Amino acid sequence: GVAQDVRTGSNVNRLGTAAGMWLLVPTTAQTASFAMSGTAGTNSMSGLDAASQNPANLMLNMGTNAMFSRLNYVADIGVNTFGVAQRFGRSNVSLSVSSWDLGDEVLRTESEPDGGEVTWSASNMVAGLGFARQFTDRISAGVTAKVATEALGDDLHGSSVLADAGINYVIPGQGLRFGVAVRNIGTAMRYGGDGLAFDGIGPDGKAITGTVDAEQYELPASLDFGVSYQRPFSPDVSMTLSTNFRSVQYANDQVAGAVAINFRNLFYVNGGYRYEPNTEDAFITGANVGAGLNVPFGRSNVKLDYTYSFTRVLNRMQFITASVTF
Repeated sequence: GVAQDVRTGSNVNRLGTAAGMWLLVPTTAQTASFAMSGTAGTNSMSGLDAASQNPANLMLNMGTNAMFSRLNYVADIGVNTFGVAQRFGRSNVSLSVSSWDLGDEVLRTESEPDGGEVTWSASNMVAGLGFARQFTDRISAGVTAKVATEALGDDLHGSSVLADAGINYVIPGQGLRFGVAVRNIGTAMRYGGDGLAFDGIGPDGKAITGTVDAEQYELPASLDFGVSYQRPFSPDVSMTLSTNFRSVQYANDQVAGAVAINFRNLFYVNGGYRYEPNTEDAFITGANVGAGLNVPFGRSNVKLDYTYSFTRVLNRMQFITASVTF
């Protein structure tokens, strides 16, 4: 059977065997500054920002919401995320796209093992269509259908169809929110393309052609339980606390917490920490700090957020997210 780690409950024999682990990386500033503990949602997050953790959080959007986010990942990798959401009465719909630019690499072949002037590039992308509904003044739920793709040059590509789903429970007037979400539930990543074709010489000396059958790989499904609590200290200052437990297939369990201080709903600072018991297996772990502005313009609000996330190795990650609601 599959060995279990008694300290974390994770399937330790399966670590590193999944495709699409990049789907677990936060791509917006507030998601990162809260150390991905926003499953229950917070009032400082836009609907699109919070929906990346729990589709039910899309109900935080009160009108039309558009968002663009840029993540400077490690090794000069850039991630661009765009989303738009629209509220219709007690419902919200959204469309979001995240695209990973992994840069160019020199093409090395058997005849040119050191490479030449020809380069190739890799990329990842996930596109999602979301829907959320407010059922009562306390309960909302949502689902996001997604398509994830990976490409290595023009000759090899993989794809998977996924879904996220979640529910929120709010206690009116108490500042308490509870959230449960499942993410990345769907088909295995399937690979194909001309890059799997080969030419060779058979045992009889004749030329043969064929195609390599690529293995299918499961994606890192996760289950999150989150709680957030907002408390005003004065008419001008409020504080939000959030905590989250995440169980991830093919990875260690994670516990995260965050605190946010909001000044007059115009300026806020956030700080979060994510903990994994086996830190030697973790890459994005530890502290995250961020700040943001919420500037009203008539009936519209413009938000600008920045987050700095620490990593165990290589350079740190920086996020910039801009959104407008009208």
